[in-house]
Amino acid sequence: MDPNPGLGCPQCGFRIPISIQMLLSGQPIGCPACHLELRVNREESKETLNALEKVAEAIAKTDEAKRGYQ
Repeated sequence: MDPNPGLGCPQCGFRIPISIQMLLSGQPIGCPACHLELRVNREESKETLNALEKVAEAIAKTDEAKRGYQ
């Protein structure tokens, strides 16, 4: 299993690097290999996107706390 965040392109299988911010942005996500554009269905994914928003906030708070200890 690849430890880097991403997903396999459904068209060509290339691993598309992806971040939480990319998913939350609402912008299409493009495969660098075949240029397929993927879009998140925001209505169907509402619950998951809300959970990702909470994860992003927790990461930001953790990063901020770490900076305070340096």
